[in-house]
Order: sequence, then structure tokens, then C-alpha cells
Amino acid sequence: MEKKKRGRPVQSHGKKEEIRSNIIRVAKRLFAEEGYDHISIRKIAQQAECAPRTIYYYFKNKRELLNHLWLDIFKLVNDRCEKSAMGVTDPVEIIRRYYTAYVQYWLENPEHFRVIFMNEDLDATETHDEKIYGNILEQAGFVTRMVHLIQGCIEQGVFVERRKEIIFQTLLLSAHGLSSGLITLREVPWESSTELIHSTLDALVSGIRKIKTCLD
Repeated sequence: MEKKKRGRPVQSHGKKEEIRSNIIRVAKRLFAEEGYDHISIRKIAQQAECAPRTIYYYFKNKRELLNHLWLDIFKLVNDRCEKSAMGVTDPVEIIRRYYTAYVQYWLENPEHFRVIFMNEDLDATETHDEKIYGNILEQAGFVTRMVHLIQGCIEQGVFVERRKEIIFQTLLLSAHGLSSGLITLREVPWESSTELIHSTLDALVSGIRKIKTCLD
């Protein structure tokens, strides 16, 4: 008579994905609520109702889990930005829509903003940071497209500033500052986020856009 094999039954692919998704969901919430440094794998396992070794089966360590969350969130950001510019052909208008969608995503998902920008991976190295940044760019294709649009505007004489990196980074830092202020400074009686986004964009674009005068 054939003996039955001992050990745990093999889990289906669907079950594994369910467990992995639950770990990610719990980690995302805990990192946002308590901060990366204050959360251990053991605590994530307790909240996810699994053993710590189960988490290590899916992720090498806590840092890899955090990095996965970054990529997962930036994919959602990218989808939001690309959707906002569908059917638009004017490069400046696409840039404006990307900027608006980018800020609005964080305002609608403040817990994602905290996971991405308010959790510092202290164990990261310069090489590791470059690798993660490259992976993020793969998920956030709108970033590469936005830089190309900026370059096109420069070549066509639309923008007076000639350095695309300066323009892109100015827009990016502005978007982060606007998002951070509206998310974290809740005691301030801000005007509507929509009006603030539009007024900030108007100021930024007018500063980099070539204004035609009678001397042109």
C-alpha cells in the first residue's frame, strides 16, 4: 500500500496570490500608520495572520517589501496620469494634466503618499537607490514621456528655459510640496485643492513658457 506524503498540502497559485496580496495590503497600512522603522516583519505577520516565515517566502526582507509597495503605488499613479491625458495632443496641456493627476492621486490616497515619501529606507545604498529609481521609472512611464514633452517644447521655442531637467525637477518638487502641504498641514484653512493646483500650474508654466511680446 502506497504511503501518503507528509507535510502541508501544496497551495494553488490563486491561494499564494491571495496570501501575498494580503501581506502587501497589511504592510502598506502599517507603514503608513506607524512608519517603516517602527514596523517589524513579526508585526506584519501578526496583522496578516500568517507566520513570519510566510512573509520571507514572498519577500527577502522588509526593505524588499517596502520597495514592492513603491512600485505597486507608482503603477497606480502612472495609470491615473496616462488616463488624464487621453486624447490630448497639445504638449503643454498634457504636462498640465499629468501634474494635476499626480497631485490629485496623492490627495485622494494620502496613505500612499506617506508610504512613498514619509518612510525612509535607512538600509538602502546608492546602488540600491539607483536600481529602485530605474524600476520606478519602468512603472511610471508618464515620467519619461513628460521629459520628452518638455524637450519638445524647448526645441519648438515654447519654453524659454533650455534645461529639461531643471523644468521637470521644478515641476516635480512643486507637486510634492503642494501634496505634502495639503496632506500634512490639515489645520491650515486651505482654499480648494483644485484652485491651488491650477494657480500653482499657471505660475510655473508662465515662468518657463516663452511669452511673445512686440519685440519678438
